[in-house]
Amino acid sequence: MSWKVALALPALVTSLAALAACGGTDDCVAAAQKMSSCGVSQTTTGAGGMPPMAMPCMTPFDTCEAQCTNTASCSEISPPQGAYATCLKHCQQR
Repeated sequence: MSWKVALALPALVTSLAALAACGGTDDCVAAAQKMSSCGVSQTTTGAGGMPPMAMPCMTPFDTCEAQCTNTASCSEISPPQGAYATCLKHCQQR
């Protein structure tokens, strides 16, 4: 193993461990892409009154909200209505 790899390996392991601790899921990234495809801009209020997510989910609330977004239709997302609004309320009550 070269010395460069030996120096980089601990940083890589630490980064992967941090990502795994946060669930390592891409639900929030997919939700941000869904919001964008539905025409909800990054400056527009997104799910649950929060800005659209663009990073991996870090909390159970983030994951719940992202799953609501990923299963909703664009017409339900903006403004939040129907099953999407109900799903978001469920996330807030957890």
